[in-house]
This record gives sequence, C-alpha cells and structure tokens, in this order.
Amino acid sequence: MEQPAEPAPPAPKPSAEDRRAAIQEGQKSRRRKGFIYGLLVGQLIIIALDVAAHFLIPLLEKKYRLASPLPIQSLVFIGMTAGIVMTALLIFFILGLQGAGWVFGKKQVGFFTAVGRGIKRVFKAAWSLGVTLGVIGGTAWFMIPVASWEDTGQYLDGHRRKVVRKVKETAEDLLKPKPEPAPEGDTPR
Repeated sequence: MEQPAEPAPPAPKPSAEDRRAAIQEGQKSRRRKGFIYGLLVGQLIIIALDVAAHFLIPLLEKKYRLASPLPIQSLVFIGMTAGIVMTALLIFFILGLQGAGWVFGKKQVGFFTAVGRGIKRVFKAAWSLGVTLGVIGGTAWFMIPVASWEDTGQYLDGHRRKVVRKVKETAEDLLKPKPEPAPEGDTPR
C-alpha cells in the first residue's frame, strides 16, 4: 500500500517590503506605457488634423479664407509646438513652486534630500518634455511639404525676433522703478 504523500509546505508569503516593491514596479510600468500611448495618440491627432484640414479647407473656402503665407501643415506645427512650449513653462513653474514648498516648507526630509529630489524631478520633466516635443513636433514638422520647410523656418525666425523684442520691452517696463507720487499736501487745487 502506498503511503500518502506529505503535503508540500506552504510557500512563504512575500514580505511587506516585497509587496511594496512589486506594486511600485507595476505603477512604473503603467506610467511608461501611458506615456508611450500618449505620444502615439498625439501623433495620430496631428496626422488627423493635417489630413482633415487639407480636405476641409477647399470645402470651406466659400465661407472662410485662410490668410496665411504658410500651408495648413505649417500652422499645425506652429500651434502644436507653441502649445507644448507653454505647457512646459507651466510645468516648470509648478515644479518650482513645489520645490520651494519642499525646501522652505515643513521639514519632512532634510534640506539636501529635498533639493536632490527637486533636481531629479526637474530632469525627469525636462526629459519627458524633450521627448514629447521631439516626437509630436517632429511628426508635425514632417507633415509639412518639403517645399515649405524653408518658408516656415524663415516665418518662425521673423516672429521669434518680434516676440523676444516684445518680451524684453515688457520685462524692462515691469522692472523699471515707478515714479513716486507727489505728497498730498503739495497738490494744487
């Protein structure tokens, strides 16, 4: 007669640290996939905008006139790039406010730890924005007809100079000391 086999000992349960590490790894993987899917969707939106505009502009030209020296693909590129740049400025502004809060706010960690984490977050944001701008901007740029690349570059360069000049003038006006008002007793009636 056969002896009943001894039951296998129960497998050791993972420790809390192992479970936490597995959860963090899963979250990291989901974030990476989400980032890649977001880039793919962005590329598809750019292509759809370019193709739809190419077909819709002739249909709508009885009602609307496109008064631009550039083709619609160039306008999509300019719009996408400007949107990404404005988003980048907003993200870095928010990161700066968060960093100031971590460094000068309630001390949950040390000063150098807070500064190190802030630097790490800024580099991660810069990398993500660089990849996004490269992929989305590159897709929009390559949708522009090759014959229009030079015209688009010249148009952007001319407008860049105007914007830089306007920003400098505004900054100088903001930083210029305001004239002090005259004392109230000296004003003529």
